[in-house]
Amino acid sequence: MGATKTWQFVLYILFYLCLGMGLLWEAFSQKPSALIFIILLLGGCANLLLLVITVLLLFIHLKKSPNSQQTL
Repeated sequence: MGATKTWQFVLYILFYLCLGMGLLWEAFSQKPSALIFIILLLGGCANLLLLVITVLLLFIHLKKSPNSQQTL
């Protein structure tokens, strides 16, 4: 059960990283209008914030698990 939850956290981390960086890439690589730029920028930053929160939750989960060496 612990390994499944750990891999779930890893998938969330990859998802938030790819989505956040993709939104930021679109915001800075194109020349969108100001409103679209702000939406992309806020979306990218929000996803990177979710990434940080998910990493913290992963560390908490690994600390709580009794045999944290085997969960990865």
